[in-house]
Amino acid sequence: MDDFRIPTEIKVLHVEDSQSDVVYVRGILENIVDIRFTVLHAGTLKDGIDTYRKNRDTDIILLDLTLPDADGIDTLVKMHMAAPETAIIMITGEGDENIILEGLHREAQDYISKKEIRPDLLKRVVVSAIDRYRSHRELISSEQRFQLAVTGTFDGIWDWFITKHELWLSEQFYHLLGYEEGEFPPTLTNWKECFHPDDRKSLLRGIQRHLQEQDIAYHSEHRMRTKDGEYRWFLVRGQAVWNQKGDPVRMAGSISDIHDRKRMEDELTRSEERYFLAVRGAGVGLWDWDIITDEMFWTDKYKRMLGVTYKTFRPERSFWDERIHPEDLPKVKDAMTAHLKDGTQFDVQYRMRHEDGRYIWVQARGQADWEDDGSPSRMAGSVADITELKNAEEERTNFEVQLRHSQKLEAIGQLAAGIAHEINTPSQFVGDNTRFFQDAFVDIAALLELYQKLLDSIEKQEDVEELVKKVKEKIEEVDLEYLLEEVPQAAQQSLDGVARIRDIVKAMKEFSHPGSASKELSDVNKNIENTVTVSRNEWKYVSAVETVLDPNLPQVECLPNELNQVVLNMIVNAAHAIKDVVGDTGEMGKITISTKLVEDQCQITIEDTGKGMPEDVKERVFDPFFTTKEVGKGTGQGLAIAYSVVVDKHSGIVNVESEEGKGTKFIIQVPVSAPKTSLMEAVNDEESDGDEKTTAVC
Repeated sequence: MDDFRIPTEIKVLHVEDSQSDVVYVRGILENIVDIRFTVLHAGTLKDGIDTYRKNRDTDIILLDLTLPDADGIDTLVKMHMAAPETAIIMITGEGDENIILEGLHREAQDYISKKEIRPDLLKRVVVSAIDRYRSHRELISSEQRFQLAVTGTFDGIWDWFITKHELWLSEQFYHLLGYEEGEFPPTLTNWKECFHPDDRKSLLRGIQRHLQEQDIAYHSEHRMRTKDGEYRWFLVRGQAVWNQKGDPVRMAGSISDIHDRKRMEDELTRSEERYFLAVRGAGVGLWDWDIITDEMFWTDKYKRMLGVTYKTFRPERSFWDERIHPEDLPKVKDAMTAHLKDGTQFDVQYRMRHEDGRYIWVQARGQADWEDDGSPSRMAGSVADITELKNAEEERTNFEVQLRHSQKLEAIGQLAAGIAHEINTPSQFVGDNTRFFQDAFVDIAALLELYQKLLDSIEKQEDVEELVKKVKEKIEEVDLEYLLEEVPQAAQQSLDGVARIRDIVKAMKEFSHPGSASKELSDVNKNIENTVTVSRNEWKYVSAVETVLDPNLPQVECLPNELNQVVLNMIVNAAHAIKDVVGDTGEMGKITISTKLVEDQCQITIEDTGKGMPEDVKERVFDPFFTTKEVGKGTGQGLAIAYSVVVDKHSGIVNVESEEGKGTKFIIQVPVSAPKTSLMEAVNDEESDGDEKTTAVC
């Protein structure tokens, strides 16, 4: 009894119907010096159960098995059902041996005969019963916790009783290997045979070393054979227990299925190997930036790319910044800041200074790591030398500019006959009028000569009758009334012809101007008017052209010459489509060109009354080299170029709407550079009198 945990306070429920026995037991308990007893009393089983329910912190119950409302073992059973968490001591009379044995079997912790109740015996029985009962409950709780842990875990549990050569396996252990409980005899031989032959020796050596050296818990990764013959990877853990002599007596542990993890690790290893080979093959350099310490690592390939040596390299972020071209440094920092802030992809092209002073183009990509609090701790990535690519792009861009200019000049060449005719018409009547002026001047000069003679004669007071007759005859001869009427009209016609020639030449000059390789602010409405003028001879015999141009349209940041080419191609296509409908009937179709502001986009619409397109043609209309025209009349490049200019060069959109027999409409939208607020203000200011300018060109 030396290991009893003797409490200092004990609450006792005494269920007894004999008042003298109650007084006797209370007196004994209250006189025990080292323990303070609180004694509750009940005279019947019912009162005892009610009293317990009101005092569930009762430590022990002294239960008389013979009560007015219960007798014998039934009394114990009912009391235990009401108080399963509290120790019970049976109080019996003489000759109750069978009841005592059954009561002890029924969860009673002890018994005491009424005739044997003494202070020392009662104290010992009460304290011992409480201690045993608490230990028993703790053991039950511990076993329940273990069983719950075994049942709830995904791991298989094993327990090896070394001295008895016995092995216990949990239900989950069987399931992990694909067995039902009982299908796999839990013997050491079977257990060892489960492991892959290549892993068996290392497993047994590891366990043997653990048992001999008594080191920390054993763990290793091995393959185990399942019921269907497949080998899966498992993590095996174990811990042995040694006796006082140092001999192992027991070892228990678990197995965890790590097959998927091992497969991913193998795949990751292969992926890393592939990545390493790819990096070497691609010729890119790698960098790694510790954001916390601001240290930066460059691979040898990166250093060689810039001609940097170990002596000149500084493992600092500032060394990297210093080598970036000053014009590119802001965009690089902005890209990196955005990535570190919200994970925006870091993929940027910029120039870096080589050790020999020249700049090379590089493309850098990177990915950051963030701490749990959201702060970035590290960023790593790759860098590739794209100088040759950039040079090739620049050459291609220059070539494309020249090609587009050549295409424009080719288009002008194709329109040359029509343009020459357009210039020839006003030139012809200017010439005719000039010759008319020449003849009229001779007649008027002769008439003026007679007038001068008549004036001289009048001044000399000579006979002027003959001169007056000659003047009248001359007036009739030169038809002065006709000259006075026709000369002003001929002069005005000549001025109009010269203005027409001037407009055509100016439009040609502006249309054919190569423009800038970069975008610039341009008046789209004016450009459209010039294009309509240049293309007049293509459409004037088959169609009228109406322009509905928004006067409040702001200047657009664009490539003007390329947009002009787009409009020209579409006007020519529209004229050809209308000609297919009207033929040589003399009837006229209509081409309508309009502009307007749609939010922050400049929209250009070109609509015709031609024959329209079927669905299969409409779906392919922007494909390169696709054309429905006869051989020699179309290359299929016009609309493909238009699509490339609008979408690729201006980040815009171009759509087509068409219906067979009714016509076609092309809708172009390109971004406007002007701020949206100022544009809206301009629209509001002109709302009352800002009607669109509509011009019919015939």
